[in-house]
Amino acid sequence: MSGCTVEMESKGGEIFPATVSSVLLNSIQCSFTGRLDGGDRYLVRVRNTDDQISQEEVYFVVYGPPPMVTGINPNIGRIGDGALDISVTGSGFTDGCRIHLRDLVSGSSITNYSSTVVSDEGQVVTGLFDLTGAGAGSYGVYVENPDGQESVDEITFTVKHAAPAAVSVNPPFGLIGDSSLSLSVTGSGFTDGCRIHLRDLVSGSSITNLSSTVVSDEGQVVTGLFNLTGVSAGSYGVYVENPDGQESADDVIFTVRLPVPVVYSVHPSSGIAGDSSLSLSVTGSGFTDGCSIHLTDISHTITLVNISPTITVADGTCVQGSFDLSHVPVGSYLVHVVNPDNQVSDEKIIFQICEPSKQKHDIHITAGQGGSTIPNGLIQVPVHSDLRIHIQPDSGYRIQNVYLDTTLQGPLNELLLTDIITNHSVFVDFSKNDPHPTPFPTVIPTPLPTKEPEFCNLYVTAEYGGIIMPNGTIRVKRGSDVPFEFVSHKDFTPSYLQVDNDTIPVNISWTLQSVQSDHTIRLISDRKISPYWAEFNVSSVTENDTREVMFTSDYYPDSLWESWSYGDGSITYGRPMNHSYTSPGTYSVSHQIMFRNSTSSKKLDLIVE
Repeated sequence: MSGCTVEMESKGGEIFPATVSSVLLNSIQCSFTGRLDGGDRYLVRVRNTDDQISQEEVYFVVYGPPPMVTGINPNIGRIGDGALDISVTGSGFTDGCRIHLRDLVSGSSITNYSSTVVSDEGQVVTGLFDLTGAGAGSYGVYVENPDGQESVDEITFTVKHAAPAAVSVNPPFGLIGDSSLSLSVTGSGFTDGCRIHLRDLVSGSSITNLSSTVVSDEGQVVTGLFNLTGVSAGSYGVYVENPDGQESADDVIFTVRLPVPVVYSVHPSSGIAGDSSLSLSVTGSGFTDGCSIHLTDISHTITLVNISPTITVADGTCVQGSFDLSHVPVGSYLVHVVNPDNQVSDEKIIFQICEPSKQKHDIHITAGQGGSTIPNGLIQVPVHSDLRIHIQPDSGYRIQNVYLDTTLQGPLNELLLTDIITNHSVFVDFSKNDPHPTPFPTVIPTPLPTKEPEFCNLYVTAEYGGIIMPNGTIRVKRGSDVPFEFVSHKDFTPSYLQVDNDTIPVNISWTLQSVQSDHTIRLISDRKISPYWAEFNVSSVTENDTREVMFTSDYYPDSLWESWSYGDGSITYGRPMNHSYTSPGTYSVSHQIMFRNSTSSKKLDLIVE
C-alpha cells in the first residue's frame, strides 16, 4: 500500500526505521541506516498508513566477517592424547565458535569437546581435543562461527602414533660373528614397519635389523634379526624408530661380546714333569688375540698359565703357548682358554702330566737260519745297563760269526753288551757242519775276510684301528723295495707311518725303497669323527630303595680318557659306573670321550624320582 513504512527491531527492542524507495504490488524496496550488529537477527515489520502492522515473524540476519585460519599450535598430536589443548590463530573468531579437525582422506571430523575461548579480539581461539581412537594422518583445521560461517584456509594438523618407548631387550647381549641373532624389544607404541637400531655409544654408528620386524602384543613387543659379523665389541643403545620418524629415547643397553672360546682338543695330550719349555696347541673356536691357556688340576688347587704370549691362528680355531712343567705334580689337568674379555671355555678337555721315564735304547737281535738267540727280536734296555745274549745253534749247525753293528765278533756262544749308551744291532750267522771234515792242514791258510750280512730287519706294527701287511719282524735283502698295504677297521682311516723318527702321511699303500739298514715301522690310524661315540644308556637299579642309576656305553680301546658328569656336582673318569642321587630332581648327565684326534660328547636329562 502506498505510504507504508518498514522497520527492524533488534532483540534488545531497538527500532531501526527504513527509507522506502518504492512500493510494488508484492514487494517493497527500502534502505536502513544505522549500525547493525553482526550475528544478530532483526524482526522485520511493515506498517500501513492506517497503522496496521504485519504479524508474520520475518527476520533479517546480519552476518559478521567469515573466520580465517592462519596457524595452529601445536601442529602435531599423538594418538591416545585425551586432553590436547590446541590454539588456532587467524581472524573473525566469535564467541561460541567451534574448531574442527577434518581427516583429509575420510572426511571425518574431530571437534573440541569443551567450549572454546576466543581472545585477542577474535584472532585466537583455544579448545580441548580428545585424540583417543583417532587415526594417524593429516587433518584440515577449520573454525566454524555460531552464524554457520566456516573458514576455508588450508591449514593442517598432523596426528601421529604415540612415540615408541623401549623398556628392555632380550637377549641383553650377543656374540661377534653371530650372523642371525633374533632380538626382541619390549616397551610400547611400536607400529608395523618400525625398525630397531643398535647404536654404538662411542662412535655413534648404528646396526639395523636385517629383515622386516614383527610387532606383537598390541605394539608392546617388536622382534628383528641382526648380523653381528664384523661388529665391534662394546655397549650399544637400543632404539625403535616408527615409520612416522618417531624414535624411542630410553636408556636400554645391548652388549656385543667377543665369542665364547670352545676347546675341542689339545696337542700333545700329555707332557713330562720337569719339561721347562713345552709347546702346547689347543684347537677349538672363538680364540681371540691376547687369550691365555690355563691348565688346572682336577681338584682346582693348581693352575698353570702359558709363560709367553699365545699365538692365535686359523681364524681363532687354534692357539699355541709355551708351558714350564718344572716342579709341577703329575696328574690330570683341565684345559681352559680365557679370552681378554674374561670369557672362559667350559669343556672337560684333559692334559696329562706324567712322570719322566728313564731313557731306553733299542737292541735288535736277529738269528739267521740254523740257530736261535736268547733274547731275540727288539729289546729295550735302560741306559748304562748290561745285556747278555745266549747263542744256540740247531742240530747239524754251528755258529759261523756274530756281528755287532756290522762289526765281526767271531763265532761266540755268548755276547755281553756292557754300559749300553746307544742302540745296537746284533746278527748271528749259522752254517751247516761239514759231514766229511777236511784233515787239519799242516799249514794254516789265511782266512778270507767275511762279507757283511746282506740282510736288514724291519720291525713292523700297527696301532689299534688298522692293519699293516706284512707285519712283525721282516728280514729283507739289503737294497730291495718292500711294499706295504693298509686295512682299516670300521670307523678308522690310515693317518701316517712312524718310520724310525720320521712321520710319513699314507693312504692305502706305501713302499719302503732300497732298504739299507734296519727300520722300525708303525702304522697310526685316526678314528673318524662322530657325535655318536659318547652315546650311553640309563637304567634304574631296583634292588634297593636308594636312587641308584646304572650307566652303560660302548667301549673304545683307543680312547685316551673318558669322563662322566652326573649333574649333581659329581664327576668320575673311566668306564661308566653306578651312581646314587641323594634327592629327586632333573639332572643333566654329560658323557665325554677323548680320542687322539677328536672328542665326542653326549648330554641327557635324567629324571630321578
